[in-house]
Amino acid sequence: MSRPEITADQSYDVVGLGFGPSNMALATAIHEHNRAVGTEPSLKALFLDRASEPGWHKNLLFEDASMQVAFAKDLASFRNPTSELTFMNFLHTQGRLEDFFNRGSMAPLRIEFVAYLRWAAEQLSDYVRYSSEVVRVVPRTSGGRITGYEVDIADESGVRTGLPGMWCSPEGCNRSFPPACAPVRVSGTAPSSWNAPPYWIPRPSVPSR
Repeated sequence: MSRPEITADQSYDVVGLGFGPSNMALATAIHEHNRAVGTEPSLKALFLDRASEPGWHKNLLFEDASMQVAFAKDLASFRNPTSELTFMNFLHTQGRLEDFFNRGSMAPLRIEFVAYLRWAAEQLSDYVRYSSEVVRVVPRTSGGRITGYEVDIADESGVRTGLPGMWCSPEGCNRSFPPACAPVRVSGTAPSSWNAPPYWIPRPSVPSR
């Protein structure tokens, strides 16, 4: 996987803390937003994960264990059914579409869903930096209002870097907040909100940069 280079003088619109399903769904929405706007200003996002590689529920991957939700509650289907990063497209690219539906269950096996997440993480590798532990998040304020955050991270060697970001997205949070300049429609895809319908993320008013 590629590893985005970072320096202390870089600034991001969105900094994600962790890269599980919730923030992967946000990264997918940002990626598709950036492709859609073309030459217009795009969102600069970076997701940080202390793990060395993508993984999910590593101790629960029993051979016959199934998910408790239907396959369509993936990273993108409720927000954009035509997304390239849906579970359906994963099955298609892997030659597994017919086999999946012939199982007679709309709930994927956990091992297959984890394979899907790893596949999606590969497509989103330009947005994520692994072996990067977030050690501190400090809000920046102006006139009594939060205008952004300073995110301190440590790599595998213990070297610390401070990153400025407009918005922070903690993994597992039901709602993340992109900048006011770019509304992004995101499905509720954190484990606690897989049963939630898609929603429009609120856009707080922030000072222009």
